[in-house]
Amino acid sequence: MDSAPQPRPAEDAPARWQPERALPAYRFVPGVGLPHPINDPNGHSYEGGQPPAWPGPWEPDGWARNVDYLYGIDLYNQAFWWEAHEAWEGLWQVTDKEGPPALFLQGLIQVAAALLKAFMGSAEGAARLSTSGEAKLVSVLRSGRCHEGRFFMGLDVSDFVSQVRRHFAPYRAGQSSAGRGSAMPTLVLEEEPG
Repeated sequence: MDSAPQPRPAEDAPARWQPERALPAYRFVPGVGLPHPINDPNGHSYEGGQPPAWPGPWEPDGWARNVDYLYGIDLYNQAFWWEAHEAWEGLWQVTDKEGPPALFLQGLIQVAAALLKAFMGSAEGAARLSTSGEAKLVSVLRSGRCHEGRFFMGLDVSDFVSQVRRHFAPYRAGQSSAGRGSAMPTLVLEEEPG
């Protein structure tokens, strides 16, 4: 597993929110020969072929106690973009698909997928997914549900959208190796990890 190219987290990645939960053994990148995390018995998250168990109902205001959300934040910031998507997917599955919580999670999922596409060399995929994710996050900002007009589930959505625009602007302009030198958009929450 060491020979496959792996994404790298930002050097200044924030402190982890769920340090007691181990990070996966590898970052899954489709097509590089590593076992599929869920479907392959050798995958880092294989659970005997059982479908994932979705969490119960949750509220956005309880974000600081939502271990699945916080673990997704940790995974994302450590460049486990595919795995972050999976952590947030379960939360998304049990939301009203039209409300701000669902749009927020979809936006984060799409930005994570855009980073994965960029790593895989798909400028078009990175541009498309980052644009779609950004639009969902902007709709959350406009929903009137953000604390102080910009915070949702602890994240300064306005700042994160600015980071996404900056990082993916070259991809959106059709430059294939665009963001390799720019800082990855980072998920920094308004409180410090406990």
